[in-house]
Amino acid sequence: MFSTTSPSFHGRRGIRSYGAVVLQAPFSPRPPRAPAAAHLIGNVEVRPAELQVLIEGVRVGFTVRELELFFALAERFDRVVPRPEIYQLVWGAHMPYRDRSVDVFIRKVRQKLEQASPDWHYIHTHFGVGYRFDPDLREQDSEPGKDLAGMPNPSEPSPLGHEGGGSGNAPGQKAAGAPADQGAAEQGVDPVLDKMRSSLA
Repeated sequence: MFSTTSPSFHGRRGIRSYGAVVLQAPFSPRPPRAPAAAHLIGNVEVRPAELQVLIEGVRVGFTVRELELFFALAERFDRVVPRPEIYQLVWGAHMPYRDRSVDVFIRKVRQKLEQASPDWHYIHTHFGVGYRFDPDLREQDSEPGKDLAGMPNPSEPSPLGHEGGGSGNAPGQKAAGAPADQGAAEQGVDPVLDKMRSSLA
């Protein structure tokens, strides 16, 4: 994807000196390479020519090794890269048995990316296989009073004033099994007062 691969540093060609005679190994000059253009992946701006990674204009402070690992994943965008392949790309050797270097640096890179933008998720783990770079926005929390499936939450108060799982009887309606005098009292009739009124009439 990028015109330059992960960052590398090249030393000068060997120069040997014998007294006043200086011998230099012959070399073929290479034409200058045009700087790689910046790439935008999600909200991540990758500048290979500057060895910089920015999130929404803010530079992510990667170390050299972290930057090499990030480039190895970003160049293989949305592809699951196995751990041994990541080790070969970054460390340039076969991954030793039970070596955890890849996991340690993945954690460091992931933390720095998500510290710069907590609402985004960048590096996805595929257990037993490897890692995948694909920036995406985290899912928002569900609405209050509803569970994940969108159904009413029994722990939240009901709009009718009943607790979740209540009988749901209409106001003034006698509940099943309630005493008869309790039903009369709810209707505003007191048997004792009614008897006194009839004796005074």
